[in-house]
Amino acid sequence: MHTRIIWWASLTLIGTAAAAMTAWSLYTVAHGIYGVPKLLAYLVAAVFDGAALACLYLASTATAEDRSAAGPRWPSSAWPPSPSP
Repeated sequence: MHTRIIWWASLTLIGTAAAAMTAWSLYTVAHGIYGVPKLLAYLVAAVFDGAALACLYLASTATAEDRSAAGPRWPSSAWPPSPSP
């Protein structure tokens, strides 16, 4: 139990720092270089970071359930898949 709390605390700290850095850099690129309005530049950064956090959550739940986060696992007897008629 104690290690799970440390895991989630460290994941929160690292995830927040990573999201802040990518949000800042995406905002700077969108607004500073391409001249996108401020509100839209914030939205670009928020959508990108939201998608990244959703992928992190899906990958974490997949690995916690001992599933592959990369794709489906084929039984050895079914690989390679036969072409459908």
